[in-house]
Amino acid sequence: MMIVLYIFMGIFALFLLLVLLLIVLKKINDKKTEQDVLKFIVKNPDRASFYVMENGKILVNTGAEIKRPLASVVKIMVLAEFTEQVSAGMVDVAEKVHLSSLNRFYIPKTDGGAHSKWLDNLKEQGLDLEAKCTLKEVARGMILYSSNANTEFLIEKLGLEAINHRIQEWGLEQHDLIYPLSSSMLIPSYLMDTLDLSKKQVAAYIADLSYSDYANKASEIFNLLQSDEEGKWINQWNRQETKGSKLQELWSKNLPGSTVQEYAHMLADIQEGKLLSEQAQPIFHELMEIKLKNPEPFIYVGQKGGSSISIINQVIYSEDMNGNKIQFALFIHDPFGADRIWLNMKFDLFINKFFKEEPFKQQVVEALA
Repeated sequence: MMIVLYIFMGIFALFLLLVLLLIVLKKINDKKTEQDVLKFIVKNPDRASFYVMENGKILVNTGAEIKRPLASVVKIMVLAEFTEQVSAGMVDVAEKVHLSSLNRFYIPKTDGGAHSKWLDNLKEQGLDLEAKCTLKEVARGMILYSSNANTEFLIEKLGLEAINHRIQEWGLEQHDLIYPLSSSMLIPSYLMDTLDLSKKQVAAYIADLSYSDYANKASEIFNLLQSDEEGKWINQWNRQETKGSKLQELWSKNLPGSTVQEYAHMLADIQEGKLLSEQAQPIFHELMEIKLKNPEPFIYVGQKGGSSISIINQVIYSEDMNGNKIQFALFIHDPFGADRIWLNMKFDLFINKFFKEEPFKQQVVEALA
């Protein structure tokens, strides 16, 4: 009896130590500032890439040619193809979409609540969730709310080959061809069931897959989900046992990649009207650009972020009242996620200071020169 009591007391003591450690870490993280984010970028070129241009001049260029996983930043390419197909009359922004048809691709508890937040916004607009929304609204949900289900639906609508052709047509040589991202989250369970693998075995199996083989597995699942109105496969393969850090890190590592340099130059070309057709341009800008509560000193700001257990990315393009145009791309991929919690807390602070405080921007430029 005493042995059991001692074991219980030991476990309780360890629990208290863990709680105290978390409290201490939170206090330390709360005190971090934009300066700590800058220090991280300077000291970790293996984990952070940063590229900034202003009026065609390169201000920041660190790790610019290192390919890193894009996470949701890649949805910009889906949007680009969407706007071009709209301008060509291949799809109609006013086309009505049954919200239930999006559920074929919705995987609960895998998107940080993005899809649910988008649906809540539709409710606030008075839309019955048993009804329909426009295709344009689906695209807005993909960009503004980063809904993975909406992205998958648009991939189905536009065609994966067309999106990947756009990447090649634009000369994005460092950009991986994309695959159905949401479907890829089910790869571990899919392989465990179809190949009779254990959780440990499936991690090793995925780690050995080539990029193209991994993409093909995602497409196999995507093809099954397209005709699964009842959600059978998602219910079967969206399992808690496959959501551990090891498999999440593998998922992050295998996401389509590109470089900060490539994305910054692509955004510059879009701003200058060099990539999108004249008809596609205004649709792209409308969906990419955010409504600013306090717009000064900007005329417009377009942005898209992307994150996972080990990724924090942001790309931005803007123009201020003086006509200055900036393209900003910051990709952080920390395979072990050791600094992700505090970086995630202070990422927006760093970006806001960079864009709104000239002395800090100059400090960043000098520190990374």
